[in-house]
Amino acid sequence: MNGLLKPRLVPRKTGPLVEWAAFREPTYVLFCCGCFFYFWALYFGFFYINSFARYVIGFSSTSSNNLLLITNAVGIPARPVFGWIADTFVGPVNMFLVLVLCVTTRGLINDLTRRTGKRACAVTLCVGGLLYAWIGIRDRAGMYAFSAVYGIAASASQGMFVSSLASLTKDPSKMGIRFGMVCTILAFATLAGPPTAGAIIDRAGGRYVFAQIWGGAVMLLCFLMVAAARVWGTGLKLLVWC
Repeated sequence: MNGLLKPRLVPRKTGPLVEWAAFREPTYVLFCCGCFFYFWALYFGFFYINSFARYVIGFSSTSSNNLLLITNAVGIPARPVFGWIADTFVGPVNMFLVLVLCVTTRGLINDLTRRTGKRACAVTLCVGGLLYAWIGIRDRAGMYAFSAVYGIAASASQGMFVSSLASLTKDPSKMGIRFGMVCTILAFATLAGPPTAGAIIDRAGGRYVFAQIWGGAVMLLCFLMVAAARVWGTGLKLLVWC
């Protein structure tokens, strides 16, 4: 039966592994730099959420592992839901920026916690400043809230990364090459992120605050780079699908 079939598409020559001309496009270069920072800090939370809960908050080994399960589980429905919202209403780049900012912004968590006496989990949910808000978490409820909200924002933003690149690529025939190029760059950031955070924690004598500040600052750099790529591609129009 297979011998009677023929391919639907006309075979084409294999393209180059690297499109050097892409690195002369500011939009693509800014997006690559932004995503490098994004993946550099992204897995810091996934790698260290259980150790933070165990050594700082006082979770048991089993309970701290449950936090990691929660972080990954909530991301399963988050990806298609936020993907649909982006495709229908705002565009993938705009949604990616919103989600990255959610993983970044702090909102003076420590000051609010001290002044109002409210639990850090409530502040985390209201402000949405996850890597910086992590600094203010001091109880079990806050850890559960953080793991859930971080899982949603981190997983949804990972889903937006590919569609954002597609939205910024004007020639669809170059999408495959450019995606492979950016993934090659991001591989180094992904590998370097958790060891970088671990080295910062070790240098700080086991304290996580400096690693949390590093993660938030790196995510903020990602936001600025991707925002610059969006502005370069679409101009200063705020309400535009991109």
